Amino acid sequence: MADSQSVAVLGYGGLWRAMDTSGRAFAHNALLAYFNVTAAPNFWSSVRQRILTLLALAGGIYRRRMLAVAGGAAFVVYSTPVDTQPPWVLFRLPVLFLNWFRPAEVVKRMDEYAVAIRAQMKDALGAGIGEMFEIQILATAPEAQGHGYGTALVRAVTAKADAAGRDTFVLTSGARGFYEREGFALEGTAVLGVMNPTWSGAPVHMNIMRRRAQHSDLE
Repeated sequence: MADSQSVAVLGYGGLWRAMDTSGRAFAHNALLAYFNVTAAPNFWSSVRQRILTLLALAGGIYRRRMLAVAGGAAFVVYSTPVDTQPPWVLFRLPVLFLNWFRPAEVVKRMDEYAVAIRAQMKDALGAGIGEMFEIQILATAPEAQGHGYGTALVRAVTAKADAAGRDTFVLTSGARGFYEREGFALEGTAVLGVMNPTWSGAPVHMNIMRRRAQHSDLE
């Protein structure tokens, strides 16, 4: 298993490796599959998704909230209540522009997601959500799995949260068991696709999980 010293803040030099890791780690992600309204992604939808991923990862690097193992073979992007936000023109404006050209069905599904998640998070986490750490992206390349990289990355984030006396939360569609082993508890679940006649797959369960801050016995 990776030890704490192998976890490092990722710089822009590791961005392309992280992009590759992300693309392969989430190739079969249930939520991304729900947002993909075509049987096979076309050129422009693939380009759009890669740019959005690039902006998300670059934003994490800009905020120095991206940790990695093995040069980006596994990484985590997280947020804290005191983060400095990236420049709006460089990060948010391109996202808004790209989202403008989403197919109508994608807009519908993303709006469904936003409404469902917002309601569940309000009930599950309450007003204190703004005071918590959030694990936003956790990815491990397929060939790097089984080495404890994901565990080391999550523990690096929760150690920072513990030091700040903050809870940590995460939204996950397929890693509930993993997070439970790391001390997270299920607080609520949003279900997508049940009422959508254009979706033929299984309902997508988005689990809202929280790990409460752990205090040292020495304090």
